[in-house]
Amino acid sequence: MKYRFLTKECHEADKGNNGGTDSTSTAVETDVKAPEKPQDEAKAFTQADVDRIVAERLQRADAKAKTIADKAKADAEQAALVEQGKFKELAESATKRALDLESKANRVDELEAALQSQVDALRKGLPDYVITLLDNLDVAAQLKYLAENRDKLIKPTGAPEINGGGGKLKAPSITDAERERAAKRVHATF
Repeated sequence: MKYRFLTKECHEADKGNNGGTDSTSTAVETDVKAPEKPQDEAKAFTQADVDRIVAERLQRADAKAKTIADKAKADAEQAALVEQGKFKELAESATKRALDLESKANRVDELEAALQSQVDALRKGLPDYVITLLDNLDVAAQLKYLAENRDKLIKPTGAPEINGGGGKLKAPSITDAERERAAKRVHATF
């Protein structure tokens, strides 16, 4: 890129000529290069990553546009009712919306109680330091953390019983003669 910088004489000449240029004014052209980015810092995205990112952004934009359109439609309906003097219909609409919000709030409370019972069941048997950390999170975040880290948080209960001997392994009893024969076989192979 080339940038053209005017010198002080050129600036003073411009003042004296009311914005015009003077034949004695000089300009300095300088080449300026954009700083190069190191290749280490450049992120390489696959086409699948780009497609996923674009799809997520489109979904968010669609959801936002739908919400805005629904709100604008409701506001327009309310404004039309106010202009027409139909306050009874406006009040009925507001009552219906309040009942709808109340039922949704009740459903949210039910779901939160169910989540809390799941979290309480998952927290049993965890170390105190983990429970203290979980207390700083909301119910949904606790459940997510416990689901993602369940294998790391559960203490192993020990080796499964495979011998039927109460968890203690017993060496088979052999006689001294059998032991000597086994030792000779081992030494003979070397």
